[in-house]
Amino acid sequence: KYASITTSRGCIGNCGYCSSPLIWQRRWTQRSAKNVVDEIEMLKSKYGVEFIIMTDDIFTVNQKRVIEICEEIIKRKLDVLWGFETAVNLVSSELLRIAGRAGCCCILYGVESGSETILSNVTKRIKEQEVVNAFRMTKENGILTGAFLMVGNPGESEKSINETIR
Repeated sequence: KYASITTSRGCIGNCGYCSSPLIWQRRWTQRSAKNVVDEIEMLKSKYGVEFIIMTDDIFTVNQKRVIEICEEIIKRKLDVLWGFETAVNLVSSELLRIAGRAGCCCILYGVESGSETILSNVTKRIKEQEVVNAFRMTKENGILTGAFLMVGNPGESEKSINETIR
């Protein structure tokens, strides 16, 4: 059984292709770690949920809060698998290590393009090395990875598409 939870609203980014900054005026609000884990526990005990996806635009804006969520899941011995979406520049080894211990089984990263030119064109403030590091650290902690990719952005060419494929 599957459920989704929204633990925060808004996004701190300002990517040129995204409507979130227009909707939320780049404000980001969060629920407390305790409140989030209370909902996880209720979904598990009352409805038998076995997998939860966090639907936040960027789940790890506040890494300290995510670590607190993981610690609380471990403390309560909640046997639930979960995953989330985030940015490659908003994870750390510490966060990924405890997330894996707390049942996180998959992370989807907003990579968008393998071309630094295209990333710049859409004001996506990440670097290729951050992508490589995030995927490496995630896999080292036994967590499956996925990437959101786009083609057809301003300035896109066969060369930039091949950089994304690479």
